[in-house]
Order: sequence, then C-alpha cells, then structure tokens
Amino acid sequence: MSHGLITREWADGSYSFRLAYGQWLDLQEAVGCGPLELYVRILQRQWKVQQIREIIRIGLLGGGTDPSNALRLVRRYVEEQPILESVPLALEIVSASLTMPQGEQDLGEDQAVEKNSQGSASPLPTETVQ
Repeated sequence: MSHGLITREWADGSYSFRLAYGQWLDLQEAVGCGPLELYVRILQRQWKVQQIREIIRIGLLGGGTDPSNALRLVRRYVEEQPILESVPLALEIVSASLTMPQGEQDLGEDQAVEKNSQGSASPLPTETVQ
C-alpha cells in the first residue's frame, strides 16, 4: 500500500485519494500554503472553499483518477453540493498524507531503526552537530 493512499465510497462510486510529494507541490501552488498550515486551517475551521475543492481534486489525481474525470467529479460532487459536506473528506485526505502508515505507528525504536536499515527513510538526528 502506498503511503497516504485512501479509498473511500464517495460521489458515484469508490475512489482512491493520495497527496504524495508531487501532488503537494501542485496543491501548495493552487492554495498558497503548505501541508501543515493547510491541515491546521481545516482543523481550526479557517479553510477557504478553493482549498477544500483542490484537496479533493488533486487527491483524486494522486489516487489515479484521470484529470478530466477528477474535474467532472469535483464539479458535480463538491461545487454543486453544500461545501461542508466535503470538508471531512478533505481533512481525511490531508491527514492520511501527513501521518505514518498504519502498522508502522506501533513500531518500537529498535524496530524502526531496523526497518530503516532495510531501505526506509533515514531517522531524524537526535542531537545537533556543533
């Protein structure tokens, strides 16, 4: 399973959503803020309509939906519906992209370091270099 990929029953079927690095670059440009700022804005109910729309549209693209179908879906199921109905999905898409994949959350430090030595990202440094 790809990190951040979620599949949900939405609109007229089952759709996958994902905000990977490339999608975040597109989303940042479209909405004018980065991942954590956008996440906090949604949590604090300070989001803008365009942000909710673009999260879902770009999330669909990251999940494998072709661009014309993603635009059609967003027009029909985001723009033509009460915007508050789309906020929970947008929050879930953003949250999934920012958090550790399920199953790795319970790894102890030794297991995480072992997993890291097998090709995962490097651990964060624990001390500063002077």
